[in-house]
Amino acid sequence: MSSALTCLFAGNSGSRVYYLDQGNNVRELAWNGSGWDSNPLAPGQPANPGAPLTCVYTGGFGLPLFSDVYYQDVGNNIRRLFWTGNGWDDKNVLAPAKPGGPLACLDTGGRASRVYYLDQGNNIREVGWDGRGFLKISDPLAPAKQRRVPRLLPGPRE
Repeated sequence: MSSALTCLFAGNSGSRVYYLDQGNNVRELAWNGSGWDSNPLAPGQPANPGAPLTCVYTGGFGLPLFSDVYYQDVGNNIRRLFWTGNGWDDKNVLAPAKPGGPLACLDTGGRASRVYYLDQGNNIREVGWDGRGFLKISDPLAPAKQRRVPRLLPGPRE
């Protein structure tokens, strides 16, 4: 299997691993306490072959806990698969992205999250979920090819 791979810890529900199957559909491996269950996620658009996956576990602070999985579909759109508490849903198409470009997300507390991706112009973009809907950030964060990452550890100067 040659697939993107991402994982999360879903609290009392255990570990989850997400990957693409041979048909480029997103699947979940869920730890049930004694072994792994393999589950298809909502039947939606297949992923772009070789597309990245990312996931986040949101909630807490008195709110229900949810899993979100983001991927790039065959039309190069970033899509969101999310656990409703009763099953998976895939109604959210977030934005067009660079084919095969990187994808990342994080939980910002409660039911809020952010998704980062490269647009087709190679700019870093952010889409945010505020618990009621997606907020599309209109301005690019930075041109990806010009972005310089600061050093985190001391080292020789360039």
